[in-house]
Amino acid sequence: SFNSFKDFSSLVFLESCKIIIDAILGSGFCGDLNEELSSIINRINSLNSLKVAIDIPTGLNADTGYGKAVFNADLTITLAGLKPGLLINRAVEFCGKVECENIGIDASWINSSSDIFLSSKEDFIDLFPKRKKTGNKYTSGKVLSIAGSVQYPGAADFVSFAPLRVGAGASVLTVPKSGRGFFGHHKEIVIESYDDNNKGFLTYSAVEELSERISWCDVISLGPGLGRNDETIKGIEEILKKTIKKNVVIDADALFAISQIGLRNIDLSNKILTPHFGEFLMISGFSKSEVENNPINAGIEFVKAHKCYLVLKGPGTIIFCPNQKIIINPTGNSGLAKFGTGDVLTGVISGVLSQLKIIEDSLICSLSLHGYTADLLKFDMTEYGFTSSDLLSNLPKGIQKILSPND
Repeated sequence: SFNSFKDFSSLVFLESCKIIIDAILGSGFCGDLNEELSSIINRINSLNSLKVAIDIPTGLNADTGYGKAVFNADLTITLAGLKPGLLINRAVEFCGKVECENIGIDASWINSSSDIFLSSKEDFIDLFPKRKKTGNKYTSGKVLSIAGSVQYPGAADFVSFAPLRVGAGASVLTVPKSGRGFFGHHKEIVIESYDDNNKGFLTYSAVEELSERISWCDVISLGPGLGRNDETIKGIEEILKKTIKKNVVIDADALFAISQIGLRNIDLSNKILTPHFGEFLMISGFSKSEVENNPINAGIEFVKAHKCYLVLKGPGTIIFCPNQKIIINPTGNSGLAKFGTGDVLTGVISGVLSQLKIIEDSLICSLSLHGYTADLLKFDMTEYGFTSSDLLSNLPKGIQKILSPND
């Protein structure tokens, strides 16, 4: 039978239900629920029943993954096709396990012209660099990491060793001369020091010493652990002027630097920026609500303005390309919310790109591998227990598992 309701008092029978199925609103919903429906959804969320959402949890925007009051599903059965809003932003809090089911809609009726894609294991298998039997350490990819300071030496170790873990042949790390003894945990990394006037960080005057290595490398990792000293910011600005035609992955303190320099004063064409949510607010000028309410639109506008590649890190990390293509990465878990995991990702991107030479393909592979390895570690060590060092050490296992025909 059908019953109408205005508040939870009309639905008190739900308290004894073992399963509650939500089919109140569908994927066309946008905005905020009205007060009455919000109070009902919040009350249902407090119950211990198994909760199943049909198509999309009520209150969640199917395009943006945002909602204030949202049905908290353990399982979401979405219909005809996956919606971006089930995979990004706050959706991970509300959707539970997501399954896509066919309801008889012919594939020709589904919009195939979308510029939003979901990366897959098959993409990784197709795109990941193949080893050449005649290759050598220099033809296998050369990465230069301009990273680290006396205050933050650990980031440099993560970012410079990760390229070797994903197949790059040569990795060089440049560090301040006065802090040389703080680096070198991985003996495979070539460490070169520049004159820092005993300051312990990158200075503007040191940049000229890096020119030869900048010309030598295929890809530069710029930022992790450099610090935020005014002299370092000037040094980063000078490096970006010298690397207009280079592949550069810009992360961490280099993101802070460009926010201080002003993005209009820098040519970011085809550069790769890898901010998390807070860093994106810092460099973009968007408000918190603008990005929360529609991260897809914010990313599109940013990339259109600066002609760069944007990797917006978070639950359902999103890759934005200058050609307006958007790729959502479904791998990874909350265990990545720890110091150092972003430094590892920067190194992975640089290492893969040094081999593939194609930015979009490299980003798809790198995000998939980084997140998939974290998912393996979640199974072995839980999201609480694994660290950035574990992530770095297990990248080869991640590669092996994804490429294995039996998995």
